[in-house]
Amino acid sequence: MRSVLHDGRRYFYAVNRDYYPVKLDIDSPARPEATAALVAHAERACHAAQSLRHPIPVTLAATLNGVALE
Repeated sequence: MRSVLHDGRRYFYAVNRDYYPVKLDIDSPARPEATAALVAHAERACHAAQSLRHPIPVTLAATLNGVALE
């Protein structure tokens, strides 16, 4: 169990692992330097990975035609 403090409230969340290994196999004629740069960019831009690395509370406020949904 881990927790994060946000806006004065503590949120708890369960984790079942300390790490999540990801394996990426690429077959390409591209140069290794270009491929490594693309992989690094993709990892930085991955919202799922960032959420696992730096968990934050997520809230949803939905509206339909300008009226809040319950």
